[in-house]
Amino acid sequence: AAATAVRAQDMMRIVAIVNEDVVSAFDLEARVAMAIYSTNLPNTPEMRSRLVRAVLRNLVDEILQVQEALRQGVRVRDTEIVRAMEEIEANIGAPPGGLGDHLAQVGIPLSAVESQVRAQIVWGKFVNQRLRPTLDVSDEEINAELERLEASRGMPEYLLSEIDLHPDASATDRALMAR
Repeated sequence: AAATAVRAQDMMRIVAIVNEDVVSAFDLEARVAMAIYSTNLPNTPEMRSRLVRAVLRNLVDEILQVQEALRQGVRVRDTEIVRAMEEIEANIGAPPGGLGDHLAQVGIPLSAVESQVRAQIVWGKFVNQRLRPTLDVSDEEINAELERLEASRGMPEYLLSEIDLHPDASATDRALMAR
């Protein structure tokens, strides 16, 4: 019982404060579990530890986006959340109404997925309502870009990617590259 109480206290520990919103260890652990599940990474303590910083940074960014969207008056209806959750359910092959059970089997609380879905919807609506109307692309700009693309047809193109490696303090360059 004492170990359970200590674990519960640890899960409620605050790991970040974003303006008026608090991120608990539980929130962070749930998002790490979601990242592992959605990317098919091995669910090991080492992998979880390696993902914590990037997941926390993404979670903080998400909270800031939601705060701004809400400050600007953007709201999400419950029906939008339900519809998005049903799409997730269908995409992962869970039976209707079975998303919560499916997520519980892989150690992800339904509330974490719902929170992320709500954030994605509110930010998408904010971008569509507030930012897109301020963009004004003229026909001349479109034609200029099309001409540039046509002029570069047949020329070499390059696809660049970036991989962020976040070593712990004891990692050497060689050990980091071996990962």
